[in-house]
Amino acid sequence: MHSSFDIVLHKTNPPLPTYMPQCDTTIRMWRLDKSQRHARLFRGHTATVASLAVAGDGIHFCSGGHDRCVKLWNKDTGGLVR
Repeated sequence: MHSSFDIVLHKTNPPLPTYMPQCDTTIRMWRLDKSQRHARLFRGHTATVASLAVAGDGIHFCSGGHDRCVKLWNKDTGGLVR
């Protein structure tokens, strides 16, 4: 079975985090500064995450998964908004 997913990058100053769905049910947020370290793990989907989109405010992002759910997240709190 072939899997594909999106990686969301932002070119800003200072750099915004990068979000990447994993091959499981989670999303990882990475810092693009010199540390390039893992910043936060988001859990909430019950199947593989397939797509991501970041809101214009830079705080919220949506994820869509193979569980047929779209979720709205807050990157600052790590919490599921809806």
